[in-house]
Amino acid sequence: MPLVSPERAIHPFMVDYIRVHFIKVATTHMGRSSWYDTDSQKNKKQYPNLLLPNRKQWSWLVIVVLSLILAGASVGFQPAWTDFILNCIAYFCRILALLVFIRAMISWFRPDSYSWPMVTLYDLTDSILTPLRRIIPSFGGLDLTPLLAILILYFVPSVVSVLVHLFV
Repeated sequence: MPLVSPERAIHPFMVDYIRVHFIKVATTHMGRSSWYDTDSQKNKKQYPNLLLPNRKQWSWLVIVVLSLILAGASVGFQPAWTDFILNCIAYFCRILALLVFIRAMISWFRPDSYSWPMVTLYDLTDSILTPLRRIIPSFGGLDLTPLLAILILYFVPSVVSVLVHLFV
């Protein structure tokens, strides 16, 4: 009796199905993320639309809470509301100026713009830099909007402080 290869014993379409299924199972369970697989989308449980903040809102919320904590620590958690609010605005602007500076420095190294730290950094600083880019043209390859944004963010607390002390 002649020896029959396993591929000839099974119908050729079945062999192709088995190969494709094996590759799919092997790649799914060997470290490949489930978000590549379209079948995993069908099996996801559908949740009702909750009013949860999105990524950009969470980032802004973290900065606001951090500035509130720093302002409360600098005032000493005493009921001096004007000092607390002024310190909160000052720390908020300092944190944003630091983020704009970090973005300007990182832009020299061509980072992966799709990584989550860079996306978060872009989300936070685009709201400041985009309006300035509409006003100020770039000079050759030099973008001066981060420098102007940092200057504006350092002058805002002092202007607000002068206005508050004039009216309060």
